[in-house]
Amino acid sequence: MTEQPQTDITRTPHRYELRLDGELAAFADYVVRATNPQVIELPHTVTDPNFRGQGLAAVLVEHILDGCEAEQTKVIPSCSYVAHFIERHPQYQHLLAD
Repeated sequence: MTEQPQTDITRTPHRYELRLDGELAAFADYVVRATNPQVIELPHTVTDPNFRGQGLAAVLVEHILDGCEAEQTKVIPSCSYVAHFIERHPQYQHLLAD
């Protein structure tokens, strides 16, 4: 039986980071809107080429959106990956900022 890698997601002041066994595998930048701190923009999502194809970006974006829902924060998905993720997962569409 192979051991499952440990996934850890942390939030820094300007991005969320997903680490796999301690190594940075993916991240998503975010910007808190100055005019409304209850709205964040997600402009950029990156998965390290060594970790692509494992669904890590989806894990990261789902974590971010679940956090936004818990914090009652709206989202501007200017990153095309995040926008497509929300299109494919209608349970998150209520998080879209007007």
